[in-house]
Amino acid sequence: MKSVHGVSWAGLSAGPFAWALSTQVNYILPAWQCDNHRYPIPWIALGLAVASVAGTCFSLIAFRRTQAHPADLPRKPRSERFVALLGVGTGILFALGILLQGFAGIVFIGCER
Repeated sequence: MKSVHGVSWAGLSAGPFAWALSTQVNYILPAWQCDNHRYPIPWIALGLAVASVAGTCFSLIAFRRTQAHPADLPRKPRSERFVALLGVGTGILFALGILLQGFAGIVFIGCER
């Protein structure tokens, strides 16, 4: 089952990458928002949270496949399950962090000086 290989760590990589991108956007856009009276940060945060949850879903699918077909794995089944579950937890945690940052983008729009 080659579809499991490389998917178990999707949540482990997508979540932190989306959070790092969200953090950079949150530092770059406030001055632009204040000048143009447009507020894309919450929408960007929502899209990046969805990307993090997508990685979480891939990790969850990989975990379920490791439970169903442990003999078809390229690595040890316990290692594959551990990485998949770690990806699920990490993806959810980072999606929550991104959503909280997006909510802060609603409350603080960048013109609070």
